[in-house]
Amino acid sequence: SLPVLGDFAGFFSTMDAARLIADREGRYPLELYELYQVVPHYWLGGKKWVRKNLDRLYELFGTFPIFPQFFLSYAALVLIAAGEHQDGAQVLAKIEALESENYLLDVFPNIIQIKAELALAAGEEGQALELLDSFIRKVREKGALRWLPQKLLLKAEILERAGDLDEAYKTLQEAHALAARQQARLVLWQICARLAELEVSRGNLAAVQALIQEARTTIAFIADHAGRDELRDTFLALPEVRALIQDEPGRH
Repeated sequence: SLPVLGDFAGFFSTMDAARLIADREGRYPLELYELYQVVPHYWLGGKKWVRKNLDRLYELFGTFPIFPQFFLSYAALVLIAAGEHQDGAQVLAKIEALESENYLLDVFPNIIQIKAELALAAGEEGQALELLDSFIRKVREKGALRWLPQKLLLKAEILERAGDLDEAYKTLQEAHALAARQQARLVLWQICARLAELEVSRGNLAAVQALIQEARTTIAFIADHAGRDELRDTFLALPEVRALIQDEPGRH
């Protein structure tokens, strides 16, 4: 899908076209197309937009199948990324009751991500790892590999925190290979950054340079395809992005 590829310009243009058709046919309320913006705002760091529109996202709940859960799952991830874990947990409680193991839509994979990130924030690394490992196993069985890079990235972070650097390194290598093959740019730059830091500690300086370059190229693509100036700005202002553009892993 366009968002995973980091092409939000394409995403917005598809949304605008769909909105025109909806306006003409009156099949869906136009608000759906507006609130779909929660997806790029999650990936590109647009926290303010999500906070501002949270009530509207809640109001939509119960009026439609799937869409509200889909939107709110992204809103919860934004809140957690902003360190607002309690608010993220409240959103999760709202959508969790409707959770079903569907690997075609973003909702279930997002709920797993939310639960694992909340467990990690609460210092429950074992629980977070258990959730991820169970999901990863099922994804492999079903061949739904597009969900793997983001989950492997989070798994590697937990392993790193636990001091299991060798396992974290192997996990990140797999995540990197998959994300590169899928052109999953939104997670690829993050994986490159984390992997580069581990390569620094291993003294693999050529690999470090290659990964930093790959991350920078990927970041440039995402920024050029942000589709909205304010989203481009929020993305480039993310501390992790700025560190990669200006610095090298291991020095910040």
